[in-house]
Amino acid sequence: MQVKIVEQEGMILVGVVAVGSSVEDIDISKLWQRFIAKYGDVQRKVERKNYEMHVWDELAPPKHYCFIGVEVEEIKDLAIELFMKAIPRHTYAVFTHCFRDGGYGQAYKNIDKWLKSSQYTDPYNFDIQCYDERFQGPDDPESVMEFYIPVKSR
Repeated sequence: MQVKIVEQEGMILVGVVAVGSSVEDIDISKLWQRFIAKYGDVQRKVERKNYEMHVWDELAPPKHYCFIGVEVEEIKDLAIELFMKAIPRHTYAVFTHCFRDGGYGQAYKNIDKWLKSSQYTDPYNFDIQCYDERFQGPDDPESVMEFYIPVKSR
């Protein structure tokens, strides 16, 4: 797993969202299907990358939000079923993960291991997964994706 530290410009994402008490309560596959069905309704797309953002709120009762979307230049005529998420400029550790090295669970284990031994901490309860043309599905060992983890120096 390759890691680089980047200062990412802010972006506006448009897509669909689901919520549960934990990530296990969300059918992410069906959420992707909802997003794909609405993809044509999204106007002013920036490029051919899709994003999956996870946000967890540890207040009682705990909540886990999963947002799937695409970056847009601006919001214009947003369909009622779609949601907008503004991501501020921030520093991220970007992990490039190839599925021949394991699935999502292994990727998160590698990220946690790196964070514990690095000069960085993850101060926020979210991460962003980036899917581009290198991703052909989690069952394809040659699939590649990126995890954006917000970080700050310890």
